[in-house]
Amino acid sequence: WLAASLLLSASLAWMVGKIGIMERLGHLLLAAQRLGAGDLSARSGLTETRGTLGTLAAALDDMAAALEADAATRARAEEALRESEERFRLLAEESPVSIMAFDRDGIITFVSNWHLKVFARGRLDAGYFLGRKVWELPGVASAGMVDQVRGILRGERLHLDEVRVPRSSIGEETWQNIRGVAL
Repeated sequence: WLAASLLLSASLAWMVGKIGIMERLGHLLLAAQRLGAGDLSARSGLTETRGTLGTLAAALDDMAAALEADAATRARAEEALRESEERFRLLAEESPVSIMAFDRDGIITFVSNWHLKVFARGRLDAGYFLGRKVWELPGVASAGMVDQVRGILRGERLHLDEVRVPRSSIGEETWQNIRGVAL
């Protein structure tokens, strides 16, 4: 009987461990693996919150919920940024003023439609300007504004009224009011 009692006790302990601990650990492991693979909807599925495994399951589920909420917030913010950038792009393209943007190296990255229609009089397309250094444009160079335009890259504001431009990009003399700020 002693051997039978020991065997029965060992079997009972194995069943309790298998059902009570190993199965719950399996749920936790599966949820952790799914989270690690990027599935932020993964949860342990364990409802028992008492004891060490219950506390661990609740913490894992709370962490997953927080990550999922953060991802949703980030996605909404990214969408709002895309919409804002699109509105700004449309505003800059269609504003009735000449707008040029250039990067830190002075390379032109944007030129407004108005600039192409009015200043370039439709003779030059955006390809003429894009990719060039702004101070290499004939108008900037011929008006002697190279140092002032480079100052924008140093964070200086540029505000010039009635600037004579002896030779614009289309080879004509013009007078311009010029504003520049670092963005």
